[in-house]
Amino acid sequence: MLIRQYDIEELAAFLEEPLSDDEVSELHSQRKEIISIKNKEVQYKEKKALESYFDASMNKECRNKAVYEAYIDGHTQLSIAKYLDLSDAMISIIIKKFRI
Repeated sequence: MLIRQYDIEELAAFLEEPLSDDEVSELHSQRKEIISIKNKEVQYKEKKALESYFDASMNKECRNKAVYEAYIDGHTQLSIAKYLDLSDAMISIIIKKFRI
């Protein structure tokens, strides 16, 4: 665990220091990356845009499958809900149906 690796005073000092705009921007861009490890190598894959999962002519069943795929690919339930103009509770229900 991270806390066990560092002295508490060092962690406190690090957390008190504000991030620059460039650092915040870098963190936001890294949130969109999917990281996997193959053969002890770290591989980065950027998430597809939400628009690429959905089509206006989709029926409910196809839309629900696309919701699950977008979630598995790293999009948050909240971002999917906002994009589709659905409640986050509805997105959660859709995802749970595919997990069973």
